[in-house]
Amino acid sequence: PDSTLKSIGINYYPSKYWALAVPSYIIMLVIFVQIIYQGVNMICAEPHDSFNTLEDSCTRRIVNENKEFQGIPDISD
Repeated sequence: PDSTLKSIGINYYPSKYWALAVPSYIIMLVIFVQIIYQGVNMICAEPHDSFNTLEDSCTRRIVNENKEFQGIPDISD
């Protein structure tokens, strides 16, 4: 409503095209950034069948000194 805007003192405003285009561009930019972010993370990740997904340089191996013990091992970190 142009008359309402003029009555509250707004005499100039951008065209109606930009009122729809700018929010649409922003929404598409957010969606595009999310898709690119997920794609880059998938490229940088190890394959599913790689042992690097199970252990890395900080992994501690549990050494079982008692071979006769067959129960649940103690909690270790």
